Amino acid sequence: MKNMMPKYFISSLTLALAVSAFAAESSTKEQFESHGHTLNATITKNHAEAEALRGISVETGVPVERVQALHHNYPKATPAGILIACVLADNTKQDPETYVKKFVNGKNWAVAAKENNVPYEKIDERLTRVEDYIKNGGNQRPVKQRKK
Repeated sequence: MKNMMPKYFISSLTLALAVSAFAAESSTKEQFESHGHTLNATITKNHAEAEALRGISVETGVPVERVQALHHNYPKATPAGILIACVLADNTKQDPETYVKKFVNGKNWAVAAKENNVPYEKIDERLTRVEDYIKNGGNQRPVKQRKK
């Protein structure tokens, strides 16, 4: 019986770690999706769609005309979705339209990020910066120079 105790302990510990890792990832996915919805709500509330598209361009390096074309050609694509598509495209060196099409067809952004090895934190950081840009009325100077 003494020989079995360490095996049970190690099995239990392994199972607990696996469950906590799954719960943490699930929580991150929910926060990630929630942040996208929050950004879209902020844009709608501030009537700042044009500023959001400009902010996405600045944040991702995709020309503003291209971002506007994506928004125009895919009316179901939200600004947050376009931003995430541009970040995924930057990491994978593909066209952002590839990801916008997947999103419009029901692809989950958190799953797409994981499949393409793009850290949630990277996308979340970009979502935060564009949201701050909208909240600051389109002021995209470095944070140190902004008036509070």
